[in-house]
Amino acid sequence: ELTIVLPVGSKAGAYELQLKMNDRTVLSTGGTAEIQNGTTSFAARVNLSQLEPGSYSMVIRQVPLDWNLYPVVIR
Repeated sequence: ELTIVLPVGSKAGAYELQLKMNDRTVLSTGGTAEIQNGTTSFAARVNLSQLEPGSYSMVIRQVPLDWNLYPVVIR
């Protein structure tokens, strides 16, 4: 289970998350973010065991807003 901590100022609500490698989506999930103690986050159950180590792009958006990209390294 991953806890996705969103940037400061993010609002509560529905979010989508995609993990991409070379512009190909390898994982897609989502969740409902809540604000607790000033931190906005949501939990997602994902299976990362089939992913190869390397550099990925994680894109997240609050539905229906635009996507934000974050680099991720899986080791």
